[in-house]
Formats: sequence, C-alpha cells, structure tokens
Amino acid sequence: MAHFGHPVVQWLPGSPGEGRLSCSPVTVSRRVAFGVLALLSLQFLVLGLVQAWRDSPTYDEKYHLAGGVTALTEHQLRLTPEHPPLPKVLAALPALATQPVIPHGESWARGDGFAYPDEFLQAQLDAGKLQRVTFVSRLVPLAIAIGTAWALYLLAASLFGRAAGLLAGGLWLTTPFVLGLGHLDGNDVGFTLVVVLAALALLRYVRAPTWVNAAVVGLAGGGTLLVRITGLAVVPVLALLVVLTAWPRLTTGLLRGGLVLVVAGAGAGHLEALGAVLGLGAACVYSTYILVSDGIAGRLSAPVLSALVCTGAAIALASGSSIIGTLHPGALTLAGWGWMAGIAIVSTVTAICLFFAGLKRVGPTTASILATVEPLVTVVLAFLVFGETLGGVQIFGGALVLSAVVVLNVPWSARMRGDDQVVRGAVGVLRPRAVSLVDQPAVAARQDGAQA
Repeated sequence: MAHFGHPVVQWLPGSPGEGRLSCSPVTVSRRVAFGVLALLSLQFLVLGLVQAWRDSPTYDEKYHLAGGVTALTEHQLRLTPEHPPLPKVLAALPALATQPVIPHGESWARGDGFAYPDEFLQAQLDAGKLQRVTFVSRLVPLAIAIGTAWALYLLAASLFGRAAGLLAGGLWLTTPFVLGLGHLDGNDVGFTLVVVLAALALLRYVRAPTWVNAAVVGLAGGGTLLVRITGLAVVPVLALLVVLTAWPRLTTGLLRGGLVLVVAGAGAGHLEALGAVLGLGAACVYSTYILVSDGIAGRLSAPVLSALVCTGAAIALASGSSIIGTLHPGALTLAGWGWMAGIAIVSTVTAICLFFAGLKRVGPTTASILATVEPLVTVVLAFLVFGETLGGVQIFGGALVLSAVVVLNVPWSARMRGDDQVVRGAVGVLRPRAVSLVDQPAVAARQDGAQA
C-alpha cells in the first residue's frame, strides 16, 4: 500500500542556525502502482477512441496511411521513403480489414508521394470509408501510446523505485499534448517508445554487462532505425555507452560496441531466424574448435596439424555430398577447377596453417579476437569484387572491431599514459554516481517490501 504515515519533508532541529531538512521517501506497493496506472491507461484509451472516431485525418496522417496500406498491398515503399516503414505498416494492418480502396492512377504510376495521398483519401471518401479507415488506422498508435506509459514506468521504477515509475507513467498519460496527439497515425510516439525501450536495454547491460545484453542493446537500436531516421543519432550513443561501460577493458568494450552497431544494422533490415540460429551455432562450434586446437597445437607443428584438419574436412564433405547427391565433380569446368584449387590452397590450407602457427604463439583468447577481422575482410572484398554496399552504422561497427584489434596489440603500460589519464579521472568522478543509480532500486525495493 502507499505509505503516507509520516511527513514527506520534516525539519530536524539542531543547534541555532544549523537545522536541516529530512526527506522521507514515498513508497508505493506494486499493486497500487499497477492499479493506478491501469486506471489512467483505461481513461487514456477511452478518450483516445472518442478522438480517433471524431477527428478528421490530419495533414501528416494521409502520408502515413497511404504509405502503410500500399506497402502491405503493393509491396512497395515508394511513398514517403524518407520515413522508416515500421510505424505506418503497423498502423495500416488493422485498416486492411476495412478493405480500403487503393487507386492506381497517374500519381501512383509516377510514384508521386505528394499527390497520391490526396488521391487515396479522396478514394476512401467517395467509397464512404474514410472515417472507418482513419479510425481503424489509429488503433495501433493508441496502443503504442499506452505502451509508452508502461515502458516509462519500468524505466523510472528500475532507477528510482515504483513511486517514481508511477509518476513518470502517470504524467505521460495525463499530459494534454499526449492526450491530444497520442491517437494519431505517425512516428513520434512510436519513436518515444523505442527510445525508452533502448534505455531499458542499456540499463540492463550496465547492470549485467554480458555479450547477450550487448546484442539486446543492438536490437533496441535497430528498432529506433525502423521507426524514425533520427535513430541514426541514437545508435552511436548506445554503442559509445557500451564501450565506456567496459572500462578499463577497452578491447571488450570496443568489440561489444561494434556488436551493438552490427546488430542494430541487421535489426533494421531483414533478419531470418533460422540464419541467426545457425550463425550462433557456428560461433559456438568455432569457439570449441579453437579451444581444442590450442591443446593440440603445442604438440604438433602447424603444417602437420593443418594437413590433418584439411584432410579430415575433405573426407567428411566429400562423403556427405555424395550421400545427399550433390557431389558432381564432372560438372566443373577447367576454370572451376582452377578456382577450387585456389580456394583449397590459399583460403583453406594456408589460412589454417597460419592460424595454428599464431594460436601456438598468442593463445586462444588473443587469436579469437584477432580472427574477428575475418568477417570485416570478407565484407570489404564483397564490396570491392561484387559491389555490395554497407550502411554507415555497419562501417562504424567494423571500425570498432579494428580498434579492438589495435588496442589488443598495444602494451597496457602505453594505454595508461597521456589522454588516458583524463578518461580515468572522468570515470573516477562518474563511477560513484553510476553506482548510486544502480544500487538505488535495491534500496527502494527493501523500503517497498517493508511498507507493503
């Protein structure tokens, strides 16, 4: 239950002129917080539904509605390409149930993003569907606005306790600006939600800095890129904070920051679940392979070990291919045999031999980190040979990976000189404040439990 048994602020007398104020924290039980926030959400929903039915389409809504419906039905993003597709597509999903009229006139053929939305609204008006289509397209934005309130509650409660969470969520649901615009089909409220979720993911990473949580931060950053173009300003900030959180382990920080950028770029595009699972499985198998090879590399020379590995791999692949019926050596041309020989000699035998030689000298950890340059080289070669392109986020992520490799090879004594001392001083100043923010929820939780 809510605790109001003592004054929130009281004056503690002391010697003359030395009295001080004492503030007792306001604690709220989870049941009270959820109950109040649920009532406010219900009020917000009712008011939003009324406004969604009564309000005519706004100037911006016609672009989002026409762009979302045509993206789902025509599978094209030619309208308003400057806005990421996720908000307008989600809002248009319920609108498909009303069977909106989709004109295919001259403005559609030209891809005119200014004329076609007007033509789209006129077609709904002529068919008597404008109010229904507009109303249904506002249901998802209304749900997103309510979801933002609960996300704000979680973020504030995680930092300062449930009372602060209730204040943050309640203010969002009762602010006139949000009440007036929360039901409209747009990307502003949705962007607020994904930024708050990104902050929650970052807070989780700060409290438990693991590779999985770093990947979650990257996915949250990818969500901001799918909602609004200004997500390009959010993702680098998330990556930078992940890097700084790992201080003084700069190599780990740079690698995790690069992971955030790479995952954010992938999250903003197409990510197949099976491919992601197979990729993670390959990473686990490759890590086991390196650890096992480290023990053997000390007893065998690199050429001998490479010959054994490559021979075993060739036998296994040839046997497997013949079993499933995909082994057709006669179908290869002379040029194909030449390329195959190049792959076998240069990209396989030589590469594996060099890796084992390096593994014997630097150990599995350093060898694994240095091996992260491999996908970066692959991407660069794909760009040079096949003309594939990369976004700025992926390029920056690759730069962080290279930075981690450079830092790894700089002696630690050299890293701790010069400007690095300034960073250490800044960390020393900020660390107590960060620790207090992280530890504060535990104190609030104990107070909530005592008062519940």
